[in-house]
Amino acid sequence: MKHRLIIIITSIYLVIFAFSYTIINVQASTTRVDTTQLDEASRLISSKHYYRGYVKFKSMAQHGCPFSQCILGIMHQKGLGVKKNPAQALYWFKKSAQQGFADAEHRLGLMYYYGDGVRKNLSLAKQWLSKAADHGVENAKQLLVKIPHANELSNNLAQLPNNAALTIGNIRQSWQGYSQLTQQMEQLSSVASSK
Repeated sequence: MKHRLIIIITSIYLVIFAFSYTIINVQASTTRVDTTQLDEASRLISSKHYYRGYVKFKSMAQHGCPFSQCILGIMHQKGLGVKKNPAQALYWFKKSAQQGFADAEHRLGLMYYYGDGVRKNLSLAKQWLSKAADHGVENAKQLLVKIPHANELSNNLAQLPNNAALTIGNIRQSWQGYSQLTQQMEQLSSVASSK
């Protein structure tokens, strides 16, 4: 009994360490890029200078910025500033998601769930949506219910202290312009596709 308790506690500490490591890496990569550069690139997109914005975001993405990597994924997925390219969208979403960026995890999960530009794969959808759900993305939580046995994955990390998930959520929102820019790009792509 005592031995099992030690194993359980050690497992919990290892998972917390993994979250901490992810948090530190995301923080480190976002500090490499000045928020003024992000804001400037965002203004270019907002003023419909998509390709110029793409070039700026790509430069930051290549230096490890998860915000920029996810935005490049959206631009490739929607065809904003570049041709639609699902393979490039997948590449950039993965780069960002591997740093623990919740929106990229969610978008990657959606690609696999719906077969959007990739072969539909519920196992990979479940994997990425579970990570996004554990980082607080409500839509991912709702979609996981529709995937058989998905709750088992998500519930494993639900036992962790809420502080880890909140910290990751705060990192996701640490560049104020991210949410606004992604909403604008979604609106622009829906207007373009309805024409």
